[in-house]
Amino acid sequence: MTLFETVFSGNDAVYGLTENAINAAIEQYGADKAVSFPNTAYSLPCYYAVTGVKVGTLGELKEALGVVKTLMTRENRTHDVFMSGVATALCAEFIEVLKYIDGATPYEEPCYGHLADAVIRELGVPLVTGDIPGVAVILGKAPTTEDAVALVKSYQAQGILVTLVGDIIDQLAEAGMKTGANLRVIPLGKDVTAVIHAVSVALRAALIFGNITPGDAGSLMKYTMERVPAFVNAFAPLNDVIVAAGAGAIALGFPVITNQEGVAEVPKSLICQPDVSKFNATSLEARDIKIKITNIDIPVAFASAFEGEIIRRGDMQVEFDGSRVDCAELVQAVDASEIEDHKITIVGPDVDEMELGSKNSIAYVVKVAGKNMQSDFEPVIERKFHNYINCIEGVYHTGQRDMLRIRIGKEAFNAGFRLKHIGEVLYVSVKNEFDAVVDKCEVTIYTDPAECTRIRHEVAIPTFDKRDERLDTLTDESVDVYYSCILCQAFSPSHVCVVTPERLGL
Repeated sequence: MTLFETVFSGNDAVYGLTENAINAAIEQYGADKAVSFPNTAYSLPCYYAVTGVKVGTLGELKEALGVVKTLMTRENRTHDVFMSGVATALCAEFIEVLKYIDGATPYEEPCYGHLADAVIRELGVPLVTGDIPGVAVILGKAPTTEDAVALVKSYQAQGILVTLVGDIIDQLAEAGMKTGANLRVIPLGKDVTAVIHAVSVALRAALIFGNITPGDAGSLMKYTMERVPAFVNAFAPLNDVIVAAGAGAIALGFPVITNQEGVAEVPKSLICQPDVSKFNATSLEARDIKIKITNIDIPVAFASAFEGEIIRRGDMQVEFDGSRVDCAELVQAVDASEIEDHKITIVGPDVDEMELGSKNSIAYVVKVAGKNMQSDFEPVIERKFHNYINCIEGVYHTGQRDMLRIRIGKEAFNAGFRLKHIGEVLYVSVKNEFDAVVDKCEVTIYTDPAECTRIRHEVAIPTFDKRDERLDTLTDESVDVYYSCILCQAFSPSHVCVVTPERLGL
């Protein structure tokens, strides 16, 4: 079969299933029965984004299916293939929304199904800042469980948001790999139609952040192609329905990479990569995603995907808790002659000398120097410590200043993680992100209780008090210059922030 015939066949099959499902639902519930995905302002987000029409009842859903039918033209042209792909995606959305009638909860852990609007908004900032450099949609069953885990972990280590559809969900569960929105590895569902929940994320992003008018399909597809860095990995064997769904992804600008040999390739759009271990590199190249490589010499992974990881008490090796004992984190700007670059010092016992499950003191002082460094930059760098430490796999950080908490998990400890590695993460991250102002950086980590008490009360708290006094006098009226920020325009092209002392923007 040609690619045209395969896509058309898959589209026809899904359309038939959708028509039967809608007719059965109307027969059971009546045409006036309300239908919508939960926790969204868009009812059926994909159909609304493409057509500008909100569907609210089963009767309206049947009318919408008639509109979808008009997209299913059958000329052997690329346009017809793409529109049939879009029609397949919309049919998948119709099938999925029927699962939610009467407030049903069709998905159980670990699967998420439909993602709420609030989740899309939470993803906005990391997509803008590049903390999430791309979105992977992985579909089907990997050749082996090891291949599945290796592929997902490779994306996770790069900070890429991973969504899963099909048997790969069971493969990861079999391997004991943790998944969930907090780890940015989201199992959507095991039916192929669940892939629409990933598409829904992209289209709602266009409506929420891109200011795209619902029904403006041309602008919608232009936005997803240019500003939503998503791609699809589809494992062999591919049936007609999967190929048709892939055509819909390509229409939105999302390339499809598969190990299905003999597939009719489309340059930069439908790519055959027989070696699954090369899916990652092939996908990033096809979608033109640039990954900033940060090599940190630690025994566990380091990526933004681990920022939401939570270490439960039962999984904890040790804890540092500023609410119970003396703790502090502090940045000090000093003269370059006073510090030695990349020097990391531990004062007190290391993690392997602490009792399992114990609460301990910790204070880490990061001294920085640079010709452009100013004392006003100290708290800016300090506030980033939360993100840096949370990016360590198996380590949890919350709070700031002298009210912080750090937990090191048993798995990280058993992998060889020690306090010097926190110092290494802080050193590399500060030097990388603040290279314009930091030329030298030295880290000292205190765990000796007496030293932690001294650092907290004699050094850190007086510094915090001095900063707070300065902030109390910093108002919109007390400065002569405001700033603008267009960082969001990478994802929200019409957005500009005006930054003032009392209005901090993003």
